[in-house]
Amino acid sequence: MAAGKPDNDTVAAINRVLEAEREMADAAAAADREAEQILEAARDKRRRILEHARQRASRMHTHAVAELDKALAELEATGITEDDDGGGADAALAQAVRTLAERLTSAGDAAD
Repeated sequence: MAAGKPDNDTVAAINRVLEAEREMADAAAAADREAEQILEAARDKRRRILEHARQRASRMHTHAVAELDKALAELEATGITEDDDGGGADAALAQAVRTLAERLTSAGDAAD
């Protein structure tokens, strides 16, 4: 072997190391791409879940408003006014609240 010139075995070993480094860099880049795809899929799923939750909350709110309107209409239909002595109004209100609570808790389970 001449002075300062590597032999064939050394050159081959260096080439193998360089090739292994290229393969490792390619594998790392592929793993990064795959990880980014997984993260994006998770973000999409989170957005779908959030949108579904918002839609469901909106439906529940709409249902609750309708039930409250119905209960208010029932109270108004009984002829109870703010000018009453309060005795009949308190009993009617308590009954309406119990009825509404029962409807909301039982109807909400069947809606979804």
